[in-house]
Amino acid sequence: MERCKELKKEKVGGPRNRATRPERVTIIELGDLSCDKSMPVMSASATLLACVPTAVSASTCAASAIWGDWYTASMILLGIVSNGLACLVIGSGTLSVDTFTDQTARRRQGDGILLGDEIVILKGREEAVNAITKGKFVLDMERRGRDERRATQGEDQEKGADEEDKERPEYRKIGCCSLLLTLQLLFQLLLIPQGTLFGQIMFLSSLAVSWAYNSFLASLEKEKIQADILCDVLNRPPMKRYELGTRTMMAVFVVLVLAPSNPSKLLDELLPNDIEVWRIWKGMVLERMQKEDSEKLQFDEAHWPEAAMNLSEGDKELLAALLSDAKAAWVGYASYSPISRSDDEQ
Repeated sequence: MERCKELKKEKVGGPRNRATRPERVTIIELGDLSCDKSMPVMSASATLLACVPTAVSASTCAASAIWGDWYTASMILLGIVSNGLACLVIGSGTLSVDTFTDQTARRRQGDGILLGDEIVILKGREEAVNAITKGKFVLDMERRGRDERRATQGEDQEKGADEEDKERPEYRKIGCCSLLLTLQLLFQLLLIPQGTLFGQIMFLSSLAVSWAYNSFLASLEKEKIQADILCDVLNRPPMKRYELGTRTMMAVFVVLVLAPSNPSKLLDELLPNDIEVWRIWKGMVLERMQKEDSEKLQFDEAHWPEAAMNLSEGDKELLAALLSDAKAAWVGYASYSPISRSDDEQ
């Protein structure tokens, strides 16, 4: 939803006849998923930046060894090895998106809606919609190991391997790295004070540079990275954002775009009002939705029901304004068409 707020908006329904806060609606046309697609990695510049703490640690380790401070040199070297192995093991994990779908969800239409400060309409199959509404990111540390074991096993043993994986997940590599990092901390606490002043300065220098690099990693926008990954899984779906003058226009526009089986329930969700004017307005709008297109725009008083004619003058003016909003939403919907990737790029 935050990504949708970055899109340019297109005004729908013409000028407003009432001073209200405009409402914005984004429509996303979802296609096929690419859950097996490789996830994006950091840029080359970020990789080069990672060489800085590595080079500083290696330099301070060499300087301590040349100075003759083997306590400090060995501890810096232990830090290089233990942290390097931990990064290697964690980086070997497989990142994926669990969409919680079955085979039938790939064929069923599953249009949905996200409600918040702005409205987001999801149009597509249920599998793609579930990736947004129900999906979650999964970092599997043992998937590659399981794939390698299955490659060496026959079909008869594959089912047994699956049952074993479910019952006894393996995290030996993570456990070894955790143990190594714990030992590194204990050895540094005991041995660094035994080193020389020069060696201790070298150790603190390497520690400061590593801390600065870790601070840089922690400052990265995690939500933005996750949004980029999700967009890749969804194959960069085309998105278009609309601005409507009033909430009434927005509600009618959303109902027309989604065309739900129960439009009354959706209208009640978008406009939770329970006064007589609103009930009459909803009844008139829902009735027009069942008619032919040529009759949908007929909202003049000649077509008002008897209940509307019995309203007070103030309520009649409000009803007329609400019906005008509904008409503007229909005019805007008449110009709406499903967006394509070329439209999205423009």
